Formats: sequence, structure tokens, C-alpha cells
Amino acid sequence: IIPISLSYDRLIEKDNHVSELTGATRKTEQLLAFLTSLTRLLTATATNQLCFGRDDVGIADPISVSRFLRTHLQPSPSSCSNDTSQDSNGGIQPLLTTSGTKSLGDVTKLLGLTTLAACNQVSKVLPTALVGTILLTQYDRGLEEEELVKRVNWLRMR
Repeated sequence: IIPISLSYDRLIEKDNHVSELTGATRKTEQLLAFLTSLTRLLTATATNQLCFGRDDVGIADPISVSRFLRTHLQPSPSSCSNDTSQDSNGGIQPLLTTSGTKSLGDVTKLLGLTTLAACNQVSKVLPTALVGTILLTQYDRGLEEEELVKRVNWLRMR
């Protein structure tokens, strides 16, 4: 698995996003539909038919699924506590089953969380996301430019 982070200014799923914010249920992702959409987006972008504004692509180190499964499906004496701990890939290790081994479901979930953590480590926060965060958490309707800059700088330091 190669964790890849794509960050861009334009919200391409804005209609779905608005629906979800108003209480609609999120549509289940389908791999074939995702790959088809991704192909269309890349083609449109390559031919300058779409503009996503500023963008960034981050690529993390690959994760070997076979090595990950071998490592996490075998019980280890050090992982028999009831606490969660961070593994070498930066993910949270799931609790062990009563038999002292991790279930395949737990390991699969851990692999997903590890992949997401790797994506987050290489992703960039773009300026529009900072401004959007400030505006969406603003109680009042108006905001002076000086105050916006002050709050964005505060947020950048966190």
C-alpha cells in the first residue's frame, strides 16, 4: 500500500458535503466508482479543463501488507497488556483477544488506521483550509482582515 495525500483548494464534492452537513447519510464509497472518477479528474486536470487551485501531493513510505500481517497476527509477549500502544508504523495497536492473539478484523482495522496516519503525516494544510476553518468557527458574521490574519497565524502555530 502506498499512502498518498492529495490536497487542493477547490472542494470538488461540495454538493455531497452540503447534503451531509444538513443531515443526509454519507454515500458508501465503491472502488470502481472511485477509480473512474479519479481517472476523469486526472484527465480533465491534465487537459486544463478543471482548475483545483493550489494543490499538493504527498507520498508516504510504502507499507508491505504481507509483512504487516505477519507482524500483527502473531501474538507477542510485550503486547499482552490491556493498554493500547503505538506500533513502529505510528498506528494504534488493537487490544488482544482473550486468547492472546489479534483477530484478522483488528489487524485489518489497524492497517487502515496506519495507512491514514501515514497519509496525514505527508499531507499539507493549504491556506484556504486555514481561512475556511477560521470562518466556519466564527460566531459573528463579519471579520476584519486584520483579525482574520491574526487568527490564521495563531492556527498555523498549533
